[in-house]
Amino acid sequence: MALDGMEVFVGRPKKLFRYSERKWLARSLLHGEFRLRPASHYLEIESAAARRDDERSRVSVQKKGTFVMTLERTGEVIETLGDITHTSSIDRDYYTLCFSSRWDPRHFKDFDGSDACLIIHDPADVLERIHAALEKQFPEWVSLDAPVSYGVNSNLGVVFTKPNEHAFQAEHRLALIPSEPQTLAPLLITIGSIESVAEVVHDTYDVAAI
Repeated sequence: MALDGMEVFVGRPKKLFRYSERKWLARSLLHGEFRLRPASHYLEIESAAARRDDERSRVSVQKKGTFVMTLERTGEVIETLGDITHTSSIDRDYYTLCFSSRWDPRHFKDFDGSDACLIIHDPADVLERIHAALEKQFPEWVSLDAPVSYGVNSNLGVVFTKPNEHAFQAEHRLALIPSEPQTLAPLLITIGSIESVAEVVHDTYDVAAI
């Protein structure tokens, strides 16, 4: 996958789920309207533990005894005195549009204020239309989507890596990364109706129908 243009990820889930307020999901269904949020805004969401996170920096800790250090020349093993902490970060803010690859009625409580779920039955169609809209508006930026890695670093870096504590989200993320650092405000895009490939449901939806 090249990162010098607007690209998409081929390994997508069979379906995508977006938990939110019905009034906003209805607009997504009827008009293809989606709101992309700057990564920096997630630290400001204090009321929703499922959403609150530092999306521009990741800290991983290797516990003492789970790794060894050796001298390259001699092969001598060096005893470590404690845990090793590794921090990865990205030097700029970026946009995210988050979906889940999992149907779970508990998400209606996990994501504060959610009373409905947008089920996308053809993720490739919707995601490619979103990428096309972003490419037209931001031709020099990088747009891509991929599953988030939990507890281990994603090959795509910090943007697609999250702590284990968020693994229940089973997130598939679309990210839009600016060509240079800048201040970002929420972004609204419209791709046209997606009624032919999606539906809005509530928490009593029959999972067997998915």
